[in-house]
Amino acid sequence: EVGSPMRSIASCAACHGPLGVTTAAPDLRGQQRAYLEQQMQAFKTGDRRNDISEQMRSVARQLSGPEITMLAAYYASYAGPGR
Repeated sequence: EVGSPMRSIASCAACHGPLGVTTAAPDLRGQQRAYLEQQMQAFKTGDRRNDISEQMRSVARQLSGPEITMLAAYYASYAGPGR
């Protein structure tokens, strides 16, 4: 929810909105856990490079494997209103 300022990690909400959904970035809420985890790992390793200005790669490189797993599980478990 707040990221990790000491590690230069912005919150997911900074780009993806407070509930994981916004018109400015891809939706996170309700995505498949395995898909989210795989994509964040791909950003971390640089295998996925379709992020303008490398914003996702910069964040993902700072995250540990368990943190990526936790974030994927969190957004996968949140369906939100109307889902």
